[in-house]
Amino acid sequence: MADADDELRRRLTGAGASHSGGAGPAGEQTMLALSMVSGDVRELQLRLDRLAEQVEQGDARTAEGARERLQQETEALRAELVAVAQTVTELGETVEALGAEEEEKEKPPRPWDWEAMDWRQEVEAIRTLAEWLPQLHAAWRPALSTVPDKAQTPLVPECWAEHPDMRRALSALYVAYQQAYKVKKRRPHHETDWYRALHERLGDITQLASAYRCHSASEDKPHMLLRGERQEAGAERVVQRMVLAQLHEAEAAGRTDDALALREEFDLDDETVRVFMAERFRAVLSAPTASQPVGRLESARLLADYQVVGADDLRWAQWLSTLMQDLEAIGHRGDDLSGLARQRLEPLLEVYGPLLRKYDAIRKVIPILVEQRAASEAGDEHQVRHLQQRIAAEIQGHDITDEDIQVVWEERRAARKKH
Repeated sequence: MADADDELRRRLTGAGASHSGGAGPAGEQTMLALSMVSGDVRELQLRLDRLAEQVEQGDARTAEGARERLQQETEALRAELVAVAQTVTELGETVEALGAEEEEKEKPPRPWDWEAMDWRQEVEAIRTLAEWLPQLHAAWRPALSTVPDKAQTPLVPECWAEHPDMRRALSALYVAYQQAYKVKKRRPHHETDWYRALHERLGDITQLASAYRCHSASEDKPHMLLRGERQEAGAERVVQRMVLAQLHEAEAAGRTDDALALREEFDLDDETVRVFMAERFRAVLSAPTASQPVGRLESARLLADYQVVGADDLRWAQWLSTLMQDLEAIGHRGDDLSGLARQRLEPLLEVYGPLLRKYDAIRKVIPILVEQRAASEAGDEHQVRHLQQRIAAEIQGHDITDEDIQVVWEERRAARKKH
């Protein structure tokens, strides 16, 4: 029983000590719970007194039974009181947490440091602004609806999320708005600060939109971005591309679980991923490392995983043939990249092997076609028929069309002009 008494005393003392003298909701709730415990203690005392009377008035057998009942009820009530004390402690902690949360809400909003954000924080920030802007437009029209003298041109362009300086201007507005209207301890001058910030930052955005040609429809003076090609406007599109970049990084590093988690979390469908990876593939081909082993291996990975080049696209056949040869050479070097090169080569041969065989057949046919044309111009019908038989034998089983031959012919002509 001593242990139970100590436990009860510890819980009640701890609950009371953490909130004693507390004012406000936390102190009131805790004191109410403690008064409930006090009532249970008084009830226990009354029951004990009644049992003691029964012991004094009864015989030995009755007294023994009363003592047993007394002990059982005492232990049961003691357990109940310990449970109540635990509830009081938990209630106090909950109220304290709620109080801390309310206190946090009362703190003035802090400026957003975009440079210190990781990519997830940046995604959340862009989405927060995207959700807030319609409210801003609704409340402050016509100031936000259009550019002066351009009735159909939005003052805040749809591509704002693509421009870091526009993001900063809008987040500064958001912070000023929160301080003016959403914080309980706001002051009259906060609304004046907000109104001044609104017009100053909108002026900045107008100048930036003009500098970036955000509203331009001219091909001679296209919309300018700091990085990448122009994409569909909209904050969610920007967020999607940020997530796709993280997916590319995870897959390139072999973090399969992370890549799958990103696909599920942001609901990325296969076609969206494939289109983005095709852009990355083109970027790899134009990079200075394109012809180096690391560039060749990354090109092979994107091809194998996403088939960013069509399995029947003869325009890429010569490049694919060179890539296969490079991978074979890397695979025979015997260094750390050799195993990876062999691993990349196998799925590529499975996907693009038929295309390369068709390409080789067309390359063999083209000189014969040149001979056939010369024989036809010379009127040598026998030689023409002989060459036609050779052509038929070369293309058999490859499903080669006149269009296919024309593609390879033009590719060879372009290559000769280049060199």
